Amino acid sequence: MVTDGDLNNCAAKWRFPLNRLSDSLRGLLRQGGKVGTSEAGTACLILDGHPLTDCLGRGAYAAVFAVDAGKGGKQALKLFDVDFSTDEPGVQSLIREAAAGMTCRSEYVARYERLMFYRLQGEDASSVAASYLLRELVDGQTPTHRHFDQMDPRPVFHCMARGLADIHDMGLVHRDIKPENAIVTGTTAKWLDLGQARIFGRQTAEGRTRPATARPSRVPPTVPPEALRGDRLEYGAWERPGDVFSLGATFCRLATGLWPCEPGDHRVVSPEAQKRLSDPEQVGEDIGKLVLDMLRASRPDRPPAGQVVRRLAQT
Repeated sequence: MVTDGDLNNCAAKWRFPLNRLSDSLRGLLRQGGKVGTSEAGTACLILDGHPLTDCLGRGAYAAVFAVDAGKGGKQALKLFDVDFSTDEPGVQSLIREAAAGMTCRSEYVARYERLMFYRLQGEDASSVAASYLLRELVDGQTPTHRHFDQMDPRPVFHCMARGLADIHDMGLVHRDIKPENAIVTGTTAKWLDLGQARIFGRQTAEGRTRPATARPSRVPPTVPPEALRGDRLEYGAWERPGDVFSLGATFCRLATGLWPCEPGDHRVVSPEAQKRLSDPEQVGEDIGKLVLDMLRASRPDRPPAGQVVRRLAQT
């Protein structure tokens, strides 16, 4: 069993502070991990045979680690912070992401390798149930507006749109398109996180309604208007046109530095965002018009992802 000192020593090399992981995740690492060495010869934590060389961050239900994959390669290991006996939303998120990740094969979406359910055995013969996903580790950066100060955004936007079109072609709805879920490498991009994805048209118990926030103005600006009902998110109403809206909001943010929506009202593109999107010198006339079409309040008025790809290719 890993001691607190061992865990602190190994985690000192991570870019993500250990104290930002939940108590239960730290417990999984202590009870199921052991101290070993990475391919580079440095001390690291080993979980189910995978050397954890860095912690890349955490979300609502999981933390993501970089792991050695042999011959100098790297993978991402997503360790789920889920109690299988009580945490139904977390279990559903795990199963959704695994099913979507294994289904989706696109050069513009990070490749998922496998889902593991494992009983982590400690050195003192104790054990704890755990699960993790292995996927491709994509080198690059999370895109921001600064990426495009001196760079044409069209090649990156084209990759993002191609990835979303491929996701839709495989019968999936992503439901979490945003800059933080993309990685840009040069002029290419890939989508990373399929934790909210589901099969198109399938209603699930979690998908019908979910509390969003106490303040509607804090709802993420990538959420489409049809998925908002007061202070609740209705994930069941989030279909493919909702993903297109989210992609349009992402394009707006990256091209102009602004989110498109008025605070608390996702039906309205703010005057300043509209002004910048309509300025041909800032984003290009064709791209600005396309983004405004993607942000239309009415779902039928938004172009499908495949049409977005074609229009970007023509700009």
